[in-house]
Amino acid sequence: MADLFWIRSTKHDVYYNQALEEYLLEHCKKEQYILYLWQNQNTIVIGRNQNCYKECRVNNFLKDGGQIARRITGGGAVYHDLGNLNYSFISNSDTCELDQFASVIVTALNQMGLYPEITGRNDMIIEGKKFSGTAYYQKQDRYLYHGTVMLNVDLDKMLQYLSPPTQKFISKGVDSIRARVINLTQVMPEINTQNLENNMIQAFETIFNASSVELEVKETIGHERFASKEWIFNRKSGFYQEFHKKFEWGDLNIKLQVENGIITEAVLETDAMNSQMFLEMNQLFKNCPYESTEISRRITTNITNKNDEIINQIVQWINILNL
Repeated sequence: MADLFWIRSTKHDVYYNQALEEYLLEHCKKEQYILYLWQNQNTIVIGRNQNCYKECRVNNFLKDGGQIARRITGGGAVYHDLGNLNYSFISNSDTCELDQFASVIVTALNQMGLYPEITGRNDMIIEGKKFSGTAYYQKQDRYLYHGTVMLNVDLDKMLQYLSPPTQKFISKGVDSIRARVINLTQVMPEINTQNLENNMIQAFETIFNASSVELEVKETIGHERFASKEWIFNRKSGFYQEFHKKFEWGDLNIKLQVENGIITEAVLETDAMNSQMFLEMNQLFKNCPYESTEISRRITTNITNKNDEIINQIVQWINILNL
């Protein structure tokens, strides 16, 4: 008989919650099954192979106090707030069946009078609309199957921040699949996080035919890796990006090719009068780290033939981009 454990995170910080999920995966013992329940506040989570600049309005979201995170599984970008419930199933078993994990969600909702379907790329739908997406990861004999349940997500914010940015962007990453979505409260107004969690724990025991025990983690969980820019913005991913802005003195279009976190090629196009200044600036971009602070430092300190007012405006814009 399998050993079943469940744990609820008491924090709404995505980086801590991701680190705790990874900790549970690393420390899951043989024949153990863990149900991990957690929520994030004002967060966009992208798939492991995605580029966040393509999937969401990065600068607007960060400016409005949001957090962007990259998960260890694939799939598309999702928006999290406290109207969303995240679940993770973690196991270390030779007899692990991923269908059992999906069955826990379906059974929990059936117990509440809701009857979802599993369709497409492991999506769950109700009334023809998506309310949950899942992803999967395996590390040796350990398995992670996790997903979301949209209970009462702020759909206006979700659509606002996950809308494609206006600047052209070409990436080597994987595109998200945008789908029609629905909150479960639109189907069952009385559903909430607490009663869904309780039903999921009951369904967990039903599917695996065993009683479960609450798991306590007393160790300090470090989340530096998940919170780092190197991980979130996938500095080692190659991509091409264009930024455009119209200033009073003229239009400026910046085209960048980035490899391993370094700008390998740069083209600056402008109709501004001071052409020599922009030729110097173009050279400063090449071989520069793809970081706003370093780009701004080079532009501010290394251009000899410059207009200070124009330089300050460009630097301010680059800092807002938050590369």
